[in-house]
Amino acid sequence: MCGSTFEKIHTLGVGCMVLSLLAFLLTHPMSKVEALITFSAFGLGCALIGWATLCNSWVRWSTGEDQLVLLKNRHPEAAKHTAEIDLLGRRIRWVGPIAHVDTGQISVHPVSPDEPPLKGSALTRSYGLFRAVYWTTCCSLSFQVLFGTVALGYGAWLMAKLYRYLLSSA
Repeated sequence: MCGSTFEKIHTLGVGCMVLSLLAFLLTHPMSKVEALITFSAFGLGCALIGWATLCNSWVRWSTGEDQLVLLKNRHPEAAKHTAEIDLLGRRIRWVGPIAHVDTGQISVHPVSPDEPPLKGSALTRSYGLFRAVYWTTCCSLSFQVLFGTVALGYGAWLMAKLYRYLLSSA
């Protein structure tokens, strides 16, 4: 299995969450054992994904390099794409490669009469711009730290609740 340690931890977390989903769909947890297996896998998956994201955030902050494949810059000379809409007399434009952390540049400027009309439907252009803003936000270091902290905290909280449930007579 190739990839960084953080990618392996993240993949293991996703695997735990998939197992949790399968266990939930197959058993519809009716017994204590089924519930513990299903939700322990989910809690462990959340915690592992949170840990991998937090570790990646630390490395990214200290070295400037992402270790998770979904967040790595793809190629410095990747093809550039554009998504733009006109809103309230302003043209909102994103230009960049279609990849995750390669988020490109977002610009806003007044629409001038000599600019050509935009191509494609408003829905398609809006969706493209939404994706650009979404990935710009999700790939920010502050979002990664917040997401990793919440995922790790939630996983740990859920595991503590499950441990109390295991020890209970319910």
